[in-house]
Amino acid sequence: MKKVMLFLMLIMSIRLYSEITNSTEASSGTTLAAKHELKIDLAYVLVPAIKIEYERLFSAGSTWGLVGLYDFDDYYHLLGFYRWYFGKEPISGFFLEGHAGVIGGNMEDHWLYGYDNNGDFTAPAVGVALGWKFTTNAGVVLDIFTGLGRLIGEDSPGSYHRSGICIGKRF
Repeated sequence: MKKVMLFLMLIMSIRLYSEITNSTEASSGTTLAAKHELKIDLAYVLVPAIKIEYERLFSAGSTWGLVGLYDFDDYYHLLGFYRWYFGKEPISGFFLEGHAGVIGGNMEDHWLYGYDNNGDFTAPAVGVALGWKFTTNAGVVLDIFTGLGRLIGEDSPGSYHRSGICIGKRF
């Protein structure tokens, strides 16, 4: 009799845990079928440059992604980022971001925070940003963010600014 009762309690607890988990996922939106975002930065549409972001949703409060920028005046960056979201809805609202990657270019025609070396540079980059993500039921997303970072190396410009107004689609 003890074995039967123990078995029934085990089955009931597993079933109850499953129902709690499913209802929590449904209310938090982590069971979203769309877990990918592809975005373009609107600010770079006006200048001769292109900046594209990919973001992968992997929990109700965090994502990771890649961003690539190519300025046709010989400036580029490729960064990976991780974002923590603090909004009421999953993957929306206020976020903090940590990012790292590589930034490079030719500084002959650019002024960047007092950098006086007029040659080419390529340097590792590490930084942080904060911003806000707006989402619609149709899967349209809008990110507005700003942040700072540090370039590492003797011949690097020192610091950089990362900001954007990105619009895209969640799929």
